[in-house]
Amino acid sequence: MPSPVCKPPPILLFILLLFLSAAVESVEQNNALHPRRSPFRPRRTPYPFPPQRPPHNHPKRPPPNNKNINNAAELEKREFLAAHNKIRLFYKEPPLTWDHTLALYAKNYFRTQRYNDCQMIHSTGPHGENLFWGSGKHWKPSDAVGFWAEEVKYYNSKANTCMNGKMCGHYTQIVWRDSLRLGCFRGYCKNGSTYIICSYDPPGNFVGEKPFDSHV
Repeated sequence: MPSPVCKPPPILLFILLLFLSAAVESVEQNNALHPRRSPFRPRRTPYPFPPQRPPHNHPKRPPPNNKNINNAAELEKREFLAAHNKIRLFYKEPPLTWDHTLALYAKNYFRTQRYNDCQMIHSTGPHGENLFWGSGKHWKPSDAVGFWAEEVKYYNSKANTCMNGKMCGHYTQIVWRDSLRLGCFRGYCKNGSTYIICSYDPPGNFVGEKPFDSHV
């Protein structure tokens, strides 16, 4: 006869089932919190194309600033006017005012005619005109006007003439009472020297007329 099989008590089977059910539930919860990565899937999904770098915001180059240039031109204009009017004030003559048309005339004459040769040749235009030349680039507007004004020592006001062999027409143009407008230009010739032109309107230095008289 076969030996009888010992069956476990029902209470033990119930406890075993509870233990297995708890173990399975624990494994499922762990997988939910920490899912396993498939060994066939790469760790990072590749881009369909290389990632684009964010555009670098290069600082924009500022537009050309003409402020300094304009300030220099304004200071030069004021220096021309101040140097002339200081002399005219001494003789109680009306001050000159700046005229852009005259200044442009002087500028164009220098650039088209005198830049290359720097010769002291007048434009023979409709305006009064004083010219100055100096070696190097250090000459200022007041230097030219002062040089012209020094001709006063060669002017004989009683005879209304210049001393023999001397020039005084630059001085008489500065103090010509009827001249009311001024325009000047300072440039540098091809050889690096300074060239200054001042134009006056109405022009002065009419033969037989004195600079301090009104001829209007």
